[in-house]
Amino acid sequence: MGIVPEGYTAILNEDKKLRIDNQYYLKNREVAINHNKIAEFVFTIKNISIDLGNDKINEIREKLQDV
Repeated sequence: MGIVPEGYTAILNEDKKLRIDNQYYLKNREVAINHNKIAEFVFTIKNISIDLGNDKINEIREKLQDV
């Protein structure tokens, strides 16, 4: 759909896997923290959410129903 930049879902999936491994399976996997990338990610998602209006939300819902 082109709303979230390419690669962001992969970042979220990997972060979720790290959290689950560390929280539930006590694997204590090392988590690299890059403050600049985190800030960029947060600001990008915030700007996307600000730009979403009712028209765009309805368009997304219609596309999701087709899937």
